[in-house]
Amino acid sequence: MKTLIDTTVLFPAMLFPKSDSALAYKKAVLPPNTAFVCDYALDELRHIFNLYFPDKIADCEAFIEKMLLGVEFVGRPKSDGNNQIQNDMPRFRAAIAMNIADVVLSNDLTLGTWLSENKKIEINKPDKVTRRRRSQPQD
Repeated sequence: MKTLIDTTVLFPAMLFPKSDSALAYKKAVLPPNTAFVCDYALDELRHIFNLYFPDKIADCEAFIEKMLLGVEFVGRPKSDGNNQIQNDMPRFRAAIAMNIADVVLSNDLTLGTWLSENKKIEINKPDKVTRRRRSQPQD
């Protein structure tokens, strides 16, 4: 399966290696799957770390270097003129315009709404999102 991985998955996968995002990321980059990341997502990831986690920039770069081994990078296509969720458009356009992905792996709740309303794409998503509860230590 060809999967475009969004920043909203890369960020928690890097910071929290045992998170659901990290597990999804690992599955997406392992064969027989093919993973793609838009260069915009890398720029955004670096920006977030420079702004909020300057002490973890080296970790971010190490994560990106390791990512180079299992992910293909794609450029960002030109704007389609749509101003909705403008900051997210480059990576979503990458998935649609380049027709490279069967799946977009994202934690962004606005993505499904935008795609289904504007691109008439059927979105498979759960009716109810539940979080896995971690077991609590007993006294």
